Amino acid sequence: MSIIWKQNNNYILVPIQLGDISPSSSTPDISVTVSQDYVDPIRNCGLYVSPFTGKYTGSSSPHKDYEQLLWYSNNYTGCGLRVTQTYSALGNAVEYSETRMVDNGRLEDADIFSGQVIEILNGPSIGETKTILSYAPENRLFTFDTPFTNDITGADYKIDIIKQDFFKYRNGSSIDYPIQLINKAGVIDRLEQVALTFRLILPNYSKKAGNLFFDLDLTYTPTEIDNELS
Repeated sequence: MSIIWKQNNNYILVPIQLGDISPSSSTPDISVTVSQDYVDPIRNCGLYVSPFTGKYTGSSSPHKDYEQLLWYSNNYTGCGLRVTQTYSALGNAVEYSETRMVDNGRLEDADIFSGQVIEILNGPSIGETKTILSYAPENRLFTFDTPFTNDITGADYKIDIIKQDFFKYRNGSSIDYPIQLINKAGVIDRLEQVALTFRLILPNYSKKAGNLFFDLDLTYTPTEIDNELS
């Protein structure tokens, strides 16, 4: 049982190099996938960084590199290590009334939809969009900002989510403060590949040359699976 990290469909067996970078610039986007071969889905999945545990060849120390990585995001808005996640949720409006819709087929057990936009894919309101104010996972209930023009009962819909987070203090800085995986609200099914994109952005302040080493980890339940990527 293990967590599987891949880049370009190849297993990641050595540390990834994000690339060379100068002040006020960023590395290219680095795309990886994470999957798991446990017999059941793993849940409550989240990402966090930690001090590097491999053979260290940097210019300082693993802990100082880790602190420097978080320091960028803590002190400079829009800088540091950024992760981009995308998730497309398709479904059907089983019940609808005014600004509320129920889809009993939804599997997400946490609200990842508030603030997102829903688009109707067929029926008299095809192409119409609304902003989602809230989602109650216990009864699969969506609440919108305004009513749809027509009754959307039975219509198909999609919700496309793009979420970007910077690893900073209490946001991906430790196993106690992970960045939630939005895929199915933190669920990875057996052998399902979840795509993640990383980019390191430096502030203008950064004048010191050197390397930053860190580990990227995945937290989840059950917890007995090896989970680390360097």
